[in-house]
Amino acid sequence: MKSSLEPKISEMRLEAAETHRVGLRWFCERGSGLLRTAEAPSKRGTGRPEAGRVAFARRIKSKCLNGVFTLKETVAMRLRFQRPLQLLFSPKPEWEGALRKSFRLSKHAVRFEAFNAGTLASCDLAVPLTLEDALFASENLHLIGGSQVLIPQPAAIHLCNNKHLLNEHLIRNGFGAYVPQITGDVGFPYILKKKTDNWGLNSHLIPDVACEAALLATLDERDYFKQQLVPGSEEYATHLIVREGRVLSSLTIKHSFRRDAFVFGMEGLRPEFRTVSQCSHLGLFGDILKSVGFNGLCCVDYKLQNGIPAIFEINPRFGGSLAPFFFCFIRHLSL
Repeated sequence: MKSSLEPKISEMRLEAAETHRVGLRWFCERGSGLLRTAEAPSKRGTGRPEAGRVAFARRIKSKCLNGVFTLKETVAMRLRFQRPLQLLFSPKPEWEGALRKSFRLSKHAVRFEAFNAGTLASCDLAVPLTLEDALFASENLHLIGGSQVLIPQPAAIHLCNNKHLLNEHLIRNGFGAYVPQITGDVGFPYILKKKTDNWGLNSHLIPDVACEAALLATLDERDYFKQQLVPGSEEYATHLIVREGRVLSSLTIKHSFRRDAFVFGMEGLRPEFRTVSQCSHLGLFGDILKSVGFNGLCCVDYKLQNGIPAIFEINPRFGGSLAPFFFCFIRHLSL
């Protein structure tokens, strides 16, 4: 005997599908139209697109693509049955707004509290937002009452957190083709990196010998290493949840900058805009993380050179650009 709710459920699914279809068409048409307008030859007779108008249109297109993705994932989330979860995030005020907004249409309960025996025992999923909280959770797995799928092992966290040790590990284990050069003559300009750092705050772009000598005179060289500069105005962050080399969930964000030579975060540098993108290297990243012994949530930062990833670092923690889209990670997990 059919439930009296079945016609209503079917109607809701049709309405959601129609909302998705109409919204997708609007976002695509709007973004493509703005981009065509901006890239049209200037009426002043220069025959070239105006840089400002092109940049504006690309930002609009990025927003449209992100909107399409969010709409698609939101509809899919609403159509899929998943029990309401108690999600515990460790405190990080600058990400809290985006995360709360991410889950506003879900049935999950979101709270931000310090990790301790009481809070960890009462959640379905613990989400550490800082390296310190990831380490605390990793060293106290017995306190976590719910899923531990996001929590890496302490040894893997420490290895990934030291960028120089991680690069050496990748080279030794057959992944050197994906590591920008760190030995010998890396040439000028190059990047001088601190071995353990956050957000590129202690990375420096070294253009010549004079700048190198002046800077090294103020630093303890043992804490730093040289790395070949990888040019390009687009940098990628692929957020992953992995288990024994198998990717359980992923999302890639493309960061677009105005310059080709930079370090993300150096001197407060931020991208012009961020766009949800595709990644065709998940198998490679899974193999790399398996070699590291990493299980849990991380973020791989890289540029592409002729379609091949040049990996700068693997952050063994939640990445900031994931916050607006984290709800779709939860949708792909079996919890």
